[in-house]
Amino acid sequence: MNDYSKCDKPVVTGLIEVLMAGIKHGKLAEAEALLAALRVLRPRFRELDTFDVWLLIKRKRYLEATQVLRNLHGSSDEMQNLPICTALHAMCLYASGDEAWRISANEVLTRNDDEDAVALVNMLYGKGPATIGEAAAPVPAQPPAVDTMAHAYYLRA
Repeated sequence: MNDYSKCDKPVVTGLIEVLMAGIKHGKLAEAEALLAALRVLRPRFRELDTFDVWLLIKRKRYLEATQVLRNLHGSSDEMQNLPICTALHAMCLYASGDEAWRISANEVLTRNDDEDAVALVNMLYGKGPATIGEAAAPVPAQPPAVDTMAHAYYLRA
């Protein structure tokens, strides 16, 4: 029997990049199949669960995405401290019209220890790359298209 969990790290990283591209381009069924394969290759890699959240967001199922994030948050101390989970939670709350999104967003900005999570939150505040350094008061924009954010998080195997 093959031990797929010994697959080389560069291969897994490449598959994660393909997964992200699939989500970005709306190939959700294919992305789900690839995610299942990645779970065989890395069965203890809990961070893969964040891609379930991306898939749910892409399908505009924000409440379910929030529930997955809550489960991830409660699964371990490591997952509680993953800034991208907090940023994704802010995004789900924002997209569903819940003003509490600012609490999670401000936590990400205060911690400022994950540039992808900070970039995602800045998009929620309507700050693009050219305006991030400006000291203007945050003004929320319309909910961003998920396609523009699907590549914002790069997960390393």
